[in-house]
Amino acid sequence: MNDYNNLPTEEEYRKAIKVAAWSDEYSEPKYRCHKCDGGMCKNLTIVLASIPPRYQYKCNQCGHVDYLFG
Repeated sequence: MNDYNNLPTEEEYRKAIKVAAWSDEYSEPKYRCHKCDGGMCKNLTIVLASIPPRYQYKCNQCGHVDYLFG
């Protein structure tokens, strides 16, 4: 059985993954940064005109930027 009483609050979760606040510009972390092991967040305002489309991902710790599909 799931124990939902032990889940962190939204503020505790943000602090644990080192994201100041969720915004309309970036998604929650999708995968780990290969440089610092931080969370890579998808920029929801930029879509490259490639086929298939590529998106900008930015690390929430070191600021590393990567362009990936999906």
